[in-house]
Amino acid sequence: ENPKERVDYADNGDRFLSSTGDFSSHFRFNAVWEQFFELGFDLHKNNNLIKKNQKRFLELNPYFNYLEKDLDKIGHFLTIEFDTNAEANKAFLELKEQKVLTDYRGKRLRFGFGIFHDPSELRQVHISSMDKTGLSSVG
Repeated sequence: ENPKERVDYADNGDRFLSSTGDFSSHFRFNAVWEQFFELGFDLHKNNNLIKKNQKRFLELNPYFNYLEKDLDKIGHFLTIEFDTNAEANKAFLELKEQKVLTDYRGKRLRFGFGIFHDPSELRQVHISSMDKTGLSSVG
């Protein structure tokens, strides 16, 4: 074996050091954050907007009243855990028919809130299987 033709690689993650990478996503990330700062983006202000929208959504939908009350303890999702994956899927499809976009992962249905949501668009939703027994707050 010719030693000039052989390349030794480390046995751990170091084997990827100096490998070819595409850093265009890093450039996009930096460009977006530069624009956020130019527009006066403020993490606390935007977090408060999201929490305000979550609170309003819960006021409009009182049957979610078993969810965590202290919204500072949870992230930007309101999550409902059903007994089965099929029940979560059914609720997802019912909401989709009402033009309410959610997602679900297994038994957990998630309402996501972002800075792009207009508070005037929040409304009451209906889930036919919303029998509180078997549902729990995940946060």
